[in-house]
Amino acid sequence: AIKTACFIFSGVFAIECIFKLFVLRSAYFEETWNWFDLLSVAGTLVGILFDMLPFLPDVGASAITQVIRILRITRIFRLLKLMDGLNKVFTALTVSLVKLVNVGLV
Repeated sequence: AIKTACFIFSGVFAIECIFKLFVLRSAYFEETWNWFDLLSVAGTLVGILFDMLPFLPDVGASAITQVIRILRITRIFRLLKLMDGLNKVFTALTVSLVKLVNVGLV
């Protein structure tokens, strides 16, 4: 049931991304939230592909795509642009996650 929901929501997000790219064209890339949406959709689709191909060795990419899926929750913050304090917390979280990934790679 959870995998089905993941497929459904991933499909909805992918369709939304494709429609926005088609309608906005180059203006799509002017807003950073659209970049984030595109990267999270691409990461999710890559994760689904890795999960569906049993002959691929476990290279840890599935774990990375799971993190990207979790980060999709941050799309909610886009709805809360009016709350300046919450956006500052989100920005701090984003910066700290990037630094945490850098530490994890070392």
